[in-house]
Amino acid sequence: MMDPRAPGPSILLVDDDPLLCDLIARILTDQGFQVTTAHNLADARLLLREASLAIIDVMLPDGSGLELLSLARSLGLELDALVLTGRHSPEIAVEALRLGAVDYLQKPVDAPSILRAVRSAWEKRRARADLARISARLAEDHHLTALGRMAAGAAHEINNPIAAVLSNLAAAEGELAVLDRFLAERSELARNGAATELERARQAVNELRGIVSDCVVGSRRIVDIVRGMRQLAPPEPRPTSESQEIHLPMVPVSVVLQETERLVSQRPDASSARWRNTVPSEVLVAVTATDLAECLADLVANGLRAIQHVDDGTVTFTASIENGQLVFVVEDDGTGIGQEDLPHVFDPFFTLQLGDAPGLGMAVVRERIRRMGGTVDVSTLPGLGTEARVTLPLVSTPQESRPSTDDFLTGDA
Repeated sequence: MMDPRAPGPSILLVDDDPLLCDLIARILTDQGFQVTTAHNLADARLLLREASLAIIDVMLPDGSGLELLSLARSLGLELDALVLTGRHSPEIAVEALRLGAVDYLQKPVDAPSILRAVRSAWEKRRARADLARISARLAEDHHLTALGRMAAGAAHEINNPIAAVLSNLAAAEGELAVLDRFLAERSELARNGAATELERARQAVNELRGIVSDCVVGSRRIVDIVRGMRQLAPPEPRPTSESQEIHLPMVPVSVVLQETERLVSQRPDASSARWRNTVPSEVLVAVTATDLAECLADLVANGLRAIQHVDDGTVTFTASIENGQLVFVVEDDGTGIGQEDLPHVFDPFFTLQLGDAPGLGMAVVRERIRRMGGTVDVSTLPGLGTEARVTLPLVSTPQESRPSTDDFLTGDA
C-alpha cells in the first residue's frame, strides 16, 4: 500500500491508443499516482525527464518505444519502465529488460495486473532510494567514526604538549605583568631620553602580550578541535544487565531552554536573537540538559554569524511540539546557503564564514543530537536565510498544547 500522506510518483504513460491511455490513467490516478500521457515518441521524449516511472508501448506511430529506454539511459535518468506490447516476442522482452525495463506486460492487460506491476516497481524504487540513503549514511558514519577514533588515539599525545604550551604561556603572561609594573615605576623617575627608551620598552611589552594572547587563543582552539573530534568517536561499550541499564536523565524542556539562552547571552550579538516557546512547562525530554543546550546554542551562534553583515538581521529560535515530537527551529534572515554548499554543512572543517577558522561544529552537533535519539536538518533559500531544525522524541506529551508560563525566553516574540 502506498503511504496516503505521500504524493504519488509521476508516471509517464506512452501508448498510441487514446482510449487505452485514458483508461489506464484513470485507474492509476484513482490510486494516488500522477499520470501524464503521450501518444508518440516525439511527445514522450519531451516529458521523459519529469517521470519517475514509465509505462511504454513498444509499437508507436513514429518508432519503437524501446528508444525511450535507450534515451533515458543516455541521459542518466533513474527511470523505472514497464513495457507493453500487443504481441508476444521473446526477443523484444529480452531487449527491453536489457535496456533497463523492470517488467514486461502483454496486451490485453487488466487493471489488477497494471496496478500490481506499478506498485511493485514503485516499491522497488523506494527500496533502492532507501538503500542509497542508508549506504551514504553508513559511509559518512564510517568516515566520522574513523576521524573520532584517530582523534581519541592521538588526544593524549596532543593534549600533553598543548597543556605544556598553555602552562608556559600563562607563566609568560605573569612575567609580562611584572615587567609592565617595573616599567611603570621607572617611567616616573625617567627624564628626557630615558623616558623615550622606557616608552619603547613598554610598546615592546604590549606587542609581546598580544603575541602571547594569540598563542593562547590558538592553543585553546586546538584543544576544542581535539575534544570535538573525540565526540565523533563511537561511545565506549559499557556492560549492562537487566538490573543495570544506562538511561539519559529526564529533564524539563524549560531547563534546556534556560541554559540555551544563558549560553547565547554571553555573545556580544545576543540581542539579535528572538525567542519563542510554546512547550508546556511539564514536558520532559530524555537528554543531558547541558549537552542539548550547547548544541542549540551552537545553532543560534551560526545564525548570528550569518546575519552579521545584514542590516537589522535577526535570528528566531522556536521551541514547539509537532506530531508528538519536540522540535527546535533556528531561523535567520541572512543570505542563505548556496545549493552547492548545502550538502556539505555537516562535513568536518567546513565553513561558509569568511575569516572564520573551520571547525567541527555542525558535525559534532549532529552526532550529539543523534545520540540523544534525534535528528538535525538544515534547509535554505539563497538570499532569504537558513533554517536548522532539531527533532527529539518526548518522554511525556501534554494533553493539550498551551504556551509555557515559564520566565524563560524573555526576548521578543
